[in-house]
Amino acid sequence: MRSFYFSVMVGGTVVLSGSSLNGLNSITINDNDGESADTATITLDDTDGCNRLPQKNDDVVIMIGRLAAAVVKKFTGKVTGVQSLGGSGGRTITVNCDSADMSGKGKEPLQKSWKNKTVKEILTDAASEAGYQAPKIDDSIGSIVREKEVADGESFLEFARRLAGEVGGRFKMFGDQPVLVDAKGGSSASGASIPALAVTWGDNLISWSISPRDNRADHAEYQSKYFDLEQGKWVTISEDGKSEAKAKAKNARPAATKAEAESQAKADKEAGDRGAGAGSVSLDGDASLIAGGTIALVGARPGIDGTYTVKSCTHTLDTGGYNCSAQLEHPQGDAGTDGR
Repeated sequence: MRSFYFSVMVGGTVVLSGSSLNGLNSITINDNDGESADTATITLDDTDGCNRLPQKNDDVVIMIGRLAAAVVKKFTGKVTGVQSLGGSGGRTITVNCDSADMSGKGKEPLQKSWKNKTVKEILTDAASEAGYQAPKIDDSIGSIVREKEVADGESFLEFARRLAGEVGGRFKMFGDQPVLVDAKGGSSASGASIPALAVTWGDNLISWSISPRDNRADHAEYQSKYFDLEQGKWVTISEDGKSEAKAKAKNARPAATKAEAESQAKADKEAGDRGAGAGSVSLDGDASLIAGGTIALVGARPGIDGTYTVKSCTHTLDTGGYNCSAQLEHPQGDAGTDGR
């Protein structure tokens, strides 16, 4: 078993840390792209009721790495629930956590509208209404101007997730910090490039199950429509898809303006590109693996090797050591082709 180091802090106190599982049964962290929050589950050995019972909304910080000097903060959030299990087989405490504060105003309905504001201005204003920090947003997305935007009864979390989908972004909460990044992957919330993680057979790749090309996601066009007041009619905006496809993808939600229809059609096309292939990999634990990042798969076989976007991933620390799994999409490079 390869070495690992972890630290779990609950309510401002380090509950457990070290390079062995003494007192810890398991940690599971789910990094979910397309969801508004990450989740974590911590299971502690509670022999003789030795642990302080964590309280709902206690702050939680989990750090994992291969060495004590190289641990990475993999989860920040709140306790959402605690379960004690006991019997002749022993006692445990399971602590469930969420990266979004679900007790706050983020789930309260919003009634606001904006005109000629950037995505960054809109989400900053909406986040302030919900009591959150100013969002961290990729410049490429934050600078998009929305001629008219309305939050009509949506909560902040629902509104931000919808807006992210319409402009080609991924939205997530980290505590009270909203983050919106480019859905194509490969960049952090600050816009900085994230190098692809090399996952190599014979080194850190444990197993894979991948279909690098799936024609169910292929469409000839991606269409969005808006009502042109000057012409007095509906106008359709299109983005070209795959030339071999026949079906057209038509967004059912009308856009308010031409610019928004263009943005929606582009986002739908990018989503179609990401869905062109799918699969999963299991690998040795690596704290640099994140949803929205990319992996470079090497040594599986021709046609499977290539670069993929990480749709979601799970970090697991238990008696089997530190391991990760990742759901993949958006095959690039040589993935799906075999030139032999």
